[in-house]
Amino acid sequence: LTTVDNDRHHLDTAKTICKGAKRTAFIQSDSVAYLKHRTIPIDVAYLDALDTWHPGCAEHGFAEALAVAPLMTRDGLIVFDDTPPDGNGGWQGKGRLACPWLCANGWRVRPESGYQTILERATT
Repeated sequence: LTTVDNDRHHLDTAKTICKGAKRTAFIQSDSVAYLKHRTIPIDVAYLDALDTWHPGCAEHGFAEALAVAPLMTRDGLIVFDDTPPDGNGGWQGKGRLACPWLCANGWRVRPESGYQTILERATT
């Protein structure tokens, strides 16, 4: 488990919650910057940066998707928090821009998605 956050307080909270868990890493960094330099494949990416009331949350989510997609394993999952359907075939929130791009580039939304949109490769 690797958690990346630019806020030290959030990392300290994650450390407390995961106390005793093995194979965990806590990295203070911007998520996009971290992903751009990561080389280790990812099985599950839970993208939860920038709360939806922050300007630019969808743009940041799109940058995260661009950075994480090449790192995903064949059966990997990308999960966007705060990304419900908008009722018109699109999405709201953090993944508003990323979900259409991912779907146009070999990913599909899993049917159990709700407020958290879960995507898998369309070829799995």
